[in-house]
Order: sequence, then C-alpha cells, then structure tokens
Amino acid sequence: MGTPTPSTQQLFGIPANANQESDDADPLIDDSPSISANHPTPGVGLEGVLVTSVIDGDTIEVEGGERVRYIGIDTPETTLGKNDCYGQAAVERNRELVDGQRVRLERDVEPFDKYGRTLAYVTVGKTFVNEVLVAEGFASTLTIPPNVRFADHFAELAAEAREEGRGLWGACEDAPTTSSTPSGSTNRPDYNEAIPQAATTDCPLDRAIKGNAQSMIYHVPGGEFYERTKPEACFATEPEAVTAGYRRSKR
Repeated sequence: MGTPTPSTQQLFGIPANANQESDDADPLIDDSPSISANHPTPGVGLEGVLVTSVIDGDTIEVEGGERVRYIGIDTPETTLGKNDCYGQAAVERNRELVDGQRVRLERDVEPFDKYGRTLAYVTVGKTFVNEVLVAEGFASTLTIPPNVRFADHFAELAAEAREEGRGLWGACEDAPTTSSTPSGSTNRPDYNEAIPQAATTDCPLDRAIKGNAQSMIYHVPGGEFYERTKPEACFATEPEAVTAGYRRSKR
C-alpha cells in the first residue's frame, strides 16, 4: 500500500479544521525565508508537493486536491466567465513554471483565504514563482495584510515592469493598478475580487505631465511611455511633479 498523500493543511502543520495558523509546521515549509540584499527568495532546499493542475495565472491545484493561491500577486481573470486582457498568457506562463513540478509552499501569517485555499509563496527549485510573474509583467500586486512579507519587493518589481511596458503593462489598454488594504481594515479585498482600474481620463493640456502613483514616476509629452500611461496625477511643470515626490521617466 502506498503512502497517503498529505494535504497542504498537513504540510503547513495545521489541522484540517483549524481557522488559525499552527506553530507545528512541516519541515518542507520554511517560515523564515532567507532574504538577500537585492533578490529575496522564500527559501531553498527540499521540494514539496506535486502540482497536478494549473487553474489560472495565480492559482494551482496540488496532489490531494488542495488549491493554492499565490500570495501578493494578481493575474488577469480567466475563470468565472471572464477573459481579461493577458489572462491566458499568464495562465500559460504559470503552466510553464509549475505544471507537473514539485514545488515548495511557503506560508506567511494567514494560511488560508475565505474559500479555504492555501495562501503561499511558491518556489520551483530556486525559482520564486510569485516574483517571476510580477517581474515579467504577467501579474500586478495584491497586498492583503497580514500577508505582506514581500509586498515592498513585489511593488518594486511591478513598477519596473510597468515602466518598461512588459507583459500586460504594454499589451493592455486598461492595465490594473496596485491593490492594497491597511492592516485592521474592515473592508479588506479578497483574492477573487477585481483589482481597481487606473483612471481612463487623460491629463488636461495645462497639466499635461502624467504621474504614475504606483511607480512614483512622471511622464512628459513625447516620452516613450507617455501615451500608454493612465495618469493618477497630473502636473503643470516638472518641478511640481518632483515636489510631489515623483521622479522623471528615463525613457
């Protein structure tokens, strides 16, 4: 008789009926990931569970039938009757990274969402999957406290991807903005809720400089990314933008 396949609850060291995290985590799950100066990763070492299905760009199913939702990121929707811009590309990239692979699941503070899905940082070998999807422009950020371990890192990667027009940032007219909710908020977003869309109005002619509040970068008319940028702020002069904390786009 073969060895029974453990559930992700068991892998996380959490009873199946538990509503809060346990201190008895499985050795496969590293709660204290190593973080380098420039490239944080959620741990290296033993591999964990087999990915049996890729549900969408940020959700997988692993052996035992457990569903795992990636922490800190959000890809365009392709389920529930939706077919958002760049969604299928995100699914395919996720499939390339994890389908049929044994992955490590790293938890943060809150182990499950309200749908019972495991919330995790996912690695394949030394590849940090959550990170790759953001850096390559397949995902935007979705920060839901208390799971904020890599929130700043993901925000930096998303800003770079958006600045350079990678993935959905260059392909989609209404690319998403960052979503986050302060700790303690009673109106917390959910991992299935849509990300707020950037404003679709353009800046007036007398305040033509566009500010991107996510990256804190401003774009001047004639710049490479000016036309595709959906402004969250508009400025009349560059000194005004700089005073507001923005920096000029390099392109």
